[in-house]
Amino acid sequence: MKRIVTLTIALILSGAYLSAREQYIYTQISHDEGLTSTINSIFKKEDGHLWIGSQNGLFRFNGTTLRHYKDPVFADKSVYYVGDDSVGDLWILTDDGMLRRKGSEEIFESIRTDQDNQPFYSMFCDKDGIWFGSIGKIYRFTYRSQELKVFCDLTEVSPEFTIQQILSPEEGNLMCCSHSGIILLDQATGKVSGKPFASQREISAAMIDSKGQIWLAFYNNGIEVYSKDGTRIKTYRNDNSALNNNIVLCLTERDSKIWAGTDGGGINIIDPENDSIKTLTHVAGDPFSLPAHSIKCIYTDSYGNIWAGSIRDGLIGVSSSKMATHSDVHIGMHTGLSNPTVLCLYQGTNSEDIWIGTDGEGLNRFNPKTHTFTHYESTLKTKVVSIASYSQTELAISVFGDRFWIFNKLNGKLRPMPVNDPELNYQVKYAGVGINICNENDGKLMIFGRMLYRYDRTTGTCTRIKIDSCTKANGYFLSIGNTDKGLWFHDNRKLYFLPTGAEDLTTVSVFSSNETIRCGHIDQKGDIWIATSDGLHRFDTTDRSFHKIPTSLFNDVVSVVCDKRDRVWVGTKYGLYAYLSKSDTFAMFGKSDGAEPNEYLSKARLLARSGDIFMGGVQGFLNIDASYTVDTSEEPTIKLHDVLVDEKKIMPDRKGQFLMPRSGDEIFIRINVKEKDIFREKRYRFNFPDLGRAFETSTPSLTLPRPSVGKHPIMVSCTKRDGTWTEPVHLLDLRIPLPWYLSWWFISIILVVTLCTATVIHLAARQRRIEKFRQMQQEQEQKSYEEKVQMLINISHELRTPLTLVMAPLKRLLKETSPDQENYSTLNRIYRQSRRMRDILNMVLDLRKMEVGKSRLKIEATDAYRWIMEVTSDIIDEEKAENIDIDVNVDPEASDIWIDRQKCETVMTNILMNAIKHSQSGDKISITAERVDSGIRISISDQGPGLAGVDMDQIYTSFYQSGGEKYGSGIGLAYSKILVDLHGGNIGAYSNEDRGATFWWEVPLTPVSQEEQVTSARAYLNELMGYNPGLEISAPEIESFNTSGMTLMLVDDNYDLLAFLREALNTEFADIMMAQSGNQALKMISGGKLPDIIVSDVNMPDGDGFQLCNAIKSNDRLSHIPVVLLTARGDEHDQSDSYKLGADGFIPKPFEMETLTELLRGLLRKRSEVKKRYLSNEDSPADFGSEEEAFIIRFNKIVSEHLGDPDLDQQLICRELGVSRALLYNKMKAIVGTGAKEYITRIRIEKAKNLMENPSLSIADIAEMTGFTSQSYFSTAFKSQTGMTPSQYRQKDKA
Repeated sequence: MKRIVTLTIALILSGAYLSAREQYIYTQISHDEGLTSTINSIFKKEDGHLWIGSQNGLFRFNGTTLRHYKDPVFADKSVYYVGDDSVGDLWILTDDGMLRRKGSEEIFESIRTDQDNQPFYSMFCDKDGIWFGSIGKIYRFTYRSQELKVFCDLTEVSPEFTIQQILSPEEGNLMCCSHSGIILLDQATGKVSGKPFASQREISAAMIDSKGQIWLAFYNNGIEVYSKDGTRIKTYRNDNSALNNNIVLCLTERDSKIWAGTDGGGINIIDPENDSIKTLTHVAGDPFSLPAHSIKCIYTDSYGNIWAGSIRDGLIGVSSSKMATHSDVHIGMHTGLSNPTVLCLYQGTNSEDIWIGTDGEGLNRFNPKTHTFTHYESTLKTKVVSIASYSQTELAISVFGDRFWIFNKLNGKLRPMPVNDPELNYQVKYAGVGINICNENDGKLMIFGRMLYRYDRTTGTCTRIKIDSCTKANGYFLSIGNTDKGLWFHDNRKLYFLPTGAEDLTTVSVFSSNETIRCGHIDQKGDIWIATSDGLHRFDTTDRSFHKIPTSLFNDVVSVVCDKRDRVWVGTKYGLYAYLSKSDTFAMFGKSDGAEPNEYLSKARLLARSGDIFMGGVQGFLNIDASYTVDTSEEPTIKLHDVLVDEKKIMPDRKGQFLMPRSGDEIFIRINVKEKDIFREKRYRFNFPDLGRAFETSTPSLTLPRPSVGKHPIMVSCTKRDGTWTEPVHLLDLRIPLPWYLSWWFISIILVVTLCTATVIHLAARQRRIEKFRQMQQEQEQKSYEEKVQMLINISHELRTPLTLVMAPLKRLLKETSPDQENYSTLNRIYRQSRRMRDILNMVLDLRKMEVGKSRLKIEATDAYRWIMEVTSDIIDEEKAENIDIDVNVDPEASDIWIDRQKCETVMTNILMNAIKHSQSGDKISITAERVDSGIRISISDQGPGLAGVDMDQIYTSFYQSGGEKYGSGIGLAYSKILVDLHGGNIGAYSNEDRGATFWWEVPLTPVSQEEQVTSARAYLNELMGYNPGLEISAPEIESFNTSGMTLMLVDDNYDLLAFLREALNTEFADIMMAQSGNQALKMISGGKLPDIIVSDVNMPDGDGFQLCNAIKSNDRLSHIPVVLLTARGDEHDQSDSYKLGADGFIPKPFEMETLTELLRGLLRKRSEVKKRYLSNEDSPADFGSEEEAFIIRFNKIVSEHLGDPDLDQQLICRELGVSRALLYNKMKAIVGTGAKEYITRIRIEKAKNLMENPSLSIADIAEMTGFTSQSYFSTAFKSQTGMTPSQYRQKDKA
């Protein structure tokens, strides 16, 4: 008890300096909205716009959007001061000169000074001009001359005298304040007077109040107040007053009180009448305290609103209100609740304190006089759903899911409340509903849930109250309130009345079956105001009739309270309203009034004896002072700000009409709305009377496509505080000229162009049909070719086995047979022809390998002479060319050549055999190797019939015949050309001068590169068979997928195999995890990092591969991981079981590492491509398994249904999907490669891009429809994803 009493006293003492009634509402504009954190100057123009000067330039705020001026004139400039002159021009003083904005123009002009880089800090206006303060100089600008000149040079008086402020304590004199002190300047003569005040300290702020007194703040030495003659009147320091900080940086006056901004102590409000000081400071953990510690500048606008520019916390709007919201703070603090959700409220008969039941942190007590809270440790971690009086010093409380307790208000202790009713005790603990309690007029305790009981404090017994011969309610009973005659209740459908002392509850009225009663409250006249799912109703207790209160502001009402001034306060799930019965109108309230956004609850409502209103909800506790006045009389002033066509401003003509250019496609109209509360949320209606159309927006602007030809008057109105619309104001006349495309000359051009276009389209369509037919023909020919090639390959494979059975026995017979024997030559000839057949089959298979790019040249340095002699001797032996003289001559410079010996031997054999075949006995064949410019040339010259009548262009073409000769009739020369081409060489032939022919081929001096040694994918067999020479066959090229940044898990009970696989795959993956059983792998995954892919053996002792695969694929967190199974059995049954369990791959042992590597790459490539597809929001179906795809489909559906809801977040997604935040993050990261928040933003941006096609929607409307809380945040997110702003994107789309 000592702890609680001490805490309460401390809270009361700490809050004693605050008024019990006055509250302050803070509205902050900071870095989140795009504003620089430190503010130097604030000024509000007559049009309602707020101008903000900072170290990062100039900003303007119109209540909804913040604009940062980035014109070249503001480049790298800090703004020290913003203000206007007596003619309405806006002046911007910077560290590098000054700028002026005339009237409502958007252009800022630089004002020339006597020197460059001259800073200006202060200004003062009189009827003839403006005085400006700089370093050591005072400048004078006159309206008549429009010139800026140096009026007084103070460098002789004080070289570093920086004029921070200029005041005029009396006509004709200026008081210039600086950190170096004060000087007086005679405006007529320019003479400088002595310092009028005794103090010589640095001045940090100065002002003259409404009584003519001079307030001076001295740096770190408080405030002093002087009369005009220099007499010190008062002093405020932290050692002689309640001033909480001696460093005062700024001063302003409001309602005869002085507001002082300090460096570290927030704002001090000084009342000069009684010298009392109220402080507004930042309290850690209290979201409703002043958001900043240090205030650099402070400004009072024409409405009396206070604007504070902070150091590092942006701009703060300060307004007083008798309506305040209290939310949760750290337990034990006195400034707020222990839990934000308020379930019930109660006020006893012997105290003004308000007792609050919270959702999870027990009982709170609120002191309305000090606005302080007390939290009770004994009730923490409980849900208090109902409170009533038990005795003078005790409360009866109902705790959800627990029991009834008696709470001692003096010591804060709990004791059980005896309830001798087993069914009631069961309901309160196990029924999952809140059981409510209340007091009758005589103080008796009532308990009610589905049934109504009267409780006997002496015995603890409960007596059921009958309901028109029934005992149960339709739903659950809730109390409406007491009258002098008895107690009113309701359930979901009916109203009931229990007279004082009666034993029967009487049904008074029944609502329609489609309405649900939320709560009710009795007004001063005795009528009952009822909140229902269909709106607000009044029940006349005299004639027992219902009257629905019509409104379009809301439908479902959750909470209702009637005050003592004939006002009905209405709480909904989305905000607060008040029904003003005298005027039959509604008023709306928002954050700037003190009513923070809240979802109000039905039982958390109370009319205190003082007349104050208390309403609780999910986000806090609202206190409305009884004296709060609802002002609905203010009529917002609406004026045109500017008109833009295709983002270019247009001006009205002499008649005041805005002429839209002929080339303009889109018009943007922006208005200014001036009223006291700049932050009040409003709706705007732009009306086109002649078109019979109206557009409603949530921002003070309208974007629409080019209207029809003619003159269009535009009217505009906005919503007032009471929800009604202001009277429409004529905004402008928009005139749309006849478009150029309707002129006769343009129509003629269009007709000609159309005719030409139709002709071109017809011809193009005909050409497409021809190309399509040609393509189909080529595809058919290609198919036929592939079938022929496949048949040839199959035949080649089939012939190799019988050929082997022929060649092997022949070779054995040749070894066993002497050359002298009669059958030796026959056997040798058969063996040579068998070997030739083998070479032909090898040639076919080798060409097929070359076609698919799997053949590699084996280039090596070769002794030309020795190699030629070896090939020649073999051929001579085989062809029996002993009677033909073969001469070999090798140039020493061509002794070494770089060739694939096997393939070049084929070339040499084909050409030489061709020469032998056409030579007679006694002829000579010359073979030469010589150095030429292009490389090494090998020539074979014979004395045969020559090449007369031969087409030299076709000689190396397959099956070519000419003149009965058979040069080129086979495939040898064609195949030779292919092999020479692979070496990067040339081949040719010519007739000799006397007789015979010479065939030659060349290879380069240097070997081809490693890349060129791999044969390119070409239709070599096609070329060899002479089939469609123009057709090229290309094997598909797939870029190798990079897995170097991924993690692989290997699972096998054979450690040697694990070590081998890790070594083989070490360069392919960033990290390789190893486990020797399925269960060990599951433990590693569940307790640590997730792999990107798993390779597992099937047969293992402690959890086999099938069990591991099943566990992974049935786990929501792990099911996205691809699994490849290895097995030594490799039968179809194992493979079938693997795929049934969801395995992504199956490889039987033994296997090639290349096969495993490519399978892993393919699976990871596939998942990567699907991630990219989802991230780009393509509609193509995913290639994930059914579980992943179903997850994404459900996710997308939820996002689509809540797309326009700004509260759509991960918590809502988790609740809808039934998963935790961690699981949601892991699933989304694994499936699409990004978190849920980024994925939602991408979907919103894609939806916004689609909405851009609707020209009637403004950028702000699109931002709101896609769930963005502000247009600036929408623009930032849109540009981050698309690389351009929404306006730029819309303009590009139109172009």
